[in-house]
Amino acid sequence: EQEAGRQGTTTTIIDENGSTTIVFIPEGFNTEDPDSATYRITIKTDWNRSRWEVGQHTPNYPLNAHFSKPVVVSLRNSEPLFQLGRSVSPGFEEVAETGKTDSIERELLARSQAGSVFDISFGDRIEAVATTTVEVRASKEYPVISVVSMLAPSPDWVFAAQFSATTLSGQWKNSVEVPVTLYDA
Repeated sequence: EQEAGRQGTTTTIIDENGSTTIVFIPEGFNTEDPDSATYRITIKTDWNRSRWEVGQHTPNYPLNAHFSKPVVVSLRNSEPLFQLGRSVSPGFEEVAETGKTDSIERELLARSQAGSVFDISFGDRIEAVATTTVEVRASKEYPVISVVSMLAPSPDWVFAAQFSATTLSGQWKNSVEVPVTLYDA
């Protein structure tokens, strides 16, 4: 892995169908605090009729297809937003089932006050084919950046991704590739 310079770099994350792209760009490094950086997360969605798979619960492409407003958070390595194979918080479950972020916001604010979350950001609702941008601050103590959004309408499908913004030696990463996966929560 290469370490990031002061200018910032681009990281692209694409799901296996190529339908969702998340671009992480370290926008700026605080010259007064080299241990923090602001990341701009650009989410590009391309969920359209030609990508629609007809299934038992999904007979027709929905006219109101969209993604809920994304939740973007920076946290400690030891306390991720989600882990595969483990139960998620009630707030994460609410995002998956309804797209609402009220509960997860309260949970993350409580975690922030307890010292396990550095920054929390919310984007706007994303149309099925669109681009939105959300900024989040990360620090070397809180290097994990997580993103979650509901695919709607659906019973409880979300896309989620997380990665560490730093290398094992504690330097800001120049690039990282993480698959964006749709989960049936």
